[in-house]
Amino acid sequence: MTGPTSQVKVASLLLAFMAGSATPRAAQSQTRPPTEGPAGAPAPAPADTTAPPPACDPEVAALARAAAAPAGQEDADGVVVFDRSEVRVEASGQAHVVRRRLQKALTEAGATRLSALRFDYDPATSLLEVRRVVVHHADGRCSDIPLDGLSDVPQPAWSIYWGLRARLLAVPRPAVGDAVETETYFTGFQIAYLDEPQDSERYVPPMRGHFYDSVLFGDESWPVLEKSYAVDTPRDKPLQFETYGPPVSVSSTFDEQTNHYVFRAEDLPPLPEEPGAPWMTDYLPKVVMATVPDWREKSRWFFQANEGQFAADDDVRAAAERLTAGLGTDEERVAALNRWVAMNVRYRGLSVGREEGYTMHAGTMTLEQLAGVCKDKAGMLVTLLRAIGLEAYPAMTMAGSRVERIPADQFNHAVVAWRLADGSFRMVDPTWAPFSRDLWSRAESVQHYLIGTAEGEDLALTPYEGPEQNGLTVRGESRLDADGNLESSVTIEPLGALEDRLRRMLGRSSVLETRHQLEEIAVRLAPAAQLADYGFVDPFDIDTPFMMRLEYSADGHAAAGATILRFHAPLARHPFGPGRLADWLGAAEDAERETPVLLRSAQTVDVEERIAVPDGFDLAEPWQRRVESDVASFSGSVSQEGRAIVIRWKVVTLSRNISPDEYSGLHDVVEALQELSETAVVLVRRQEAPDAHR
Repeated sequence: MTGPTSQVKVASLLLAFMAGSATPRAAQSQTRPPTEGPAGAPAPAPADTTAPPPACDPEVAALARAAAAPAGQEDADGVVVFDRSEVRVEASGQAHVVRRRLQKALTEAGATRLSALRFDYDPATSLLEVRRVVVHHADGRCSDIPLDGLSDVPQPAWSIYWGLRARLLAVPRPAVGDAVETETYFTGFQIAYLDEPQDSERYVPPMRGHFYDSVLFGDESWPVLEKSYAVDTPRDKPLQFETYGPPVSVSSTFDEQTNHYVFRAEDLPPLPEEPGAPWMTDYLPKVVMATVPDWREKSRWFFQANEGQFAADDDVRAAAERLTAGLGTDEERVAALNRWVAMNVRYRGLSVGREEGYTMHAGTMTLEQLAGVCKDKAGMLVTLLRAIGLEAYPAMTMAGSRVERIPADQFNHAVVAWRLADGSFRMVDPTWAPFSRDLWSRAESVQHYLIGTAEGEDLALTPYEGPEQNGLTVRGESRLDADGNLESSVTIEPLGALEDRLRRMLGRSSVLETRHQLEEIAVRLAPAAQLADYGFVDPFDIDTPFMMRLEYSADGHAAAGATILRFHAPLARHPFGPGRLADWLGAAEDAERETPVLLRSAQTVDVEERIAVPDGFDLAEPWQRRVESDVASFSGSVSQEGRAIVIRWKVVTLSRNISPDEYSGLHDVVEALQELSETAVVLVRRQEAPDAHR
């Protein structure tokens, strides 16, 4: 769902900040009028360009001079000396944020990064002023950077075009040892046009009267020496909050009018960059806060904000009846409508003013335009389901991350809840349903969601999907001749989340792209492979289980001698390699890891290849290994059965989420498979028994 994760931050999940970004917002106007004198007084004289440079703030200057890379991080290009936010919350929930940051360059690369600042913003729902940018030079001087150099450009966009913009500011090339200080003011919230108020009312959050935020500590590519986040709320609006992970300290005080909260941390390491990591919200220190009392109130608000969008007109009713004609069960009808929305409503986000954010586009509008983001696909499906008499509601979820118990916005995706006759809910996701045989993606197991209903729902969790429900079964039949030439046929049968992925890969490809993709698989198995033939079930044929087959030859695959053949078994390796079909391979390459691993799904990969070998050749040395852990297992062998060399291996990953403490179990499994793939199969010609009459 392209909805908010914070009403204080506007950072899109789709857009990364430019290196050296001082804040995630920018002003709608950065130019202030000159100070006016008394009525009738002459205009002030132009500034004296020969005046001495501004005096440095003594505290900031001292911190800038003293800042250095922490022990163990001496190779850092720079440090964030401090990042301080002061937040004042009004009774309406509108927040006013003053943020000061000081960043110091320690290398030439760091100085280059600080020479360009970027401020992202949404002109429709937020206001940000860049109040000051100051360079604290290593020699003790200070330079104010003129703000009239700010340029305003559209943010880069793909699939979602909501009018977001960025302001860029060039800073005259700082030197190594210089520090750049920024001060900004921000008010507003993430896209959620529930109304069209004017003036300052436009910045009041959509859940009026409430404030909520999630603050990360350590989400910088540089070490952070100090970060603080101070919040003042009205006395009758206390914050619920919880801290996750050290080293965040908390201070909570109050006076007659105001509650005061300060969250602070020091000596934060740079953000680790490791493959397969979940959203950083799952493992970084953070604070989640909200004045919202509980999830049920959030659920009721979400219901009220969207209930008016699901009214059906004659066109919607006609479409729903046509798409479900002749289907006998409710599940068949839900599946038909879900697949239609998935395949016919293009994923495109076009801003239509107040309809964005938490508010889904009206189903009638989506049917006319056949375009929208996840929230609009979900709204379209709710509208169609209600048109055929089924009870359905919108829901929010967080794909790829957990949601904490504090009822702050922690969602990035919209889905549908279908209420069954017994009152329970069945979750349906039309965004991830293209080419899928399931109502709910099997890559969304053990995932939090919140349904919007009139009575209010609590935060819930989708069921666990075991490894038997997702995976690949791969079978190979090969023949190796005495000259080392190989012919092979491989059949692949995917299941669950991996079937969805393969269907999309082939269903969205042209004929030329398809052949190239299958040639890549063949070459991975045998470097000299030439694809001879292939076939697969039509990816659009959702009623038939998917399978694919490829045939190839590889001349000279084995090194051949008079009495020996030496080769690597093609299917001793994963046919797809690291990637979305085997994300566990890429995530577990390193021996150690700082961050958790998030896999697309628990899964089972079961591989067997039988290689017919020339008569008279025997396997020189069998191979066998087994690895068991709490998160994954491996079993593999190379053996001879008659005239065939048989390679078998199975990998089972038991969980999507693997902690750093559990990581060694996954790494050992990947290491075992790597050992199998690197093990040469050696065949030796049998010596004929000596003639007994000689």
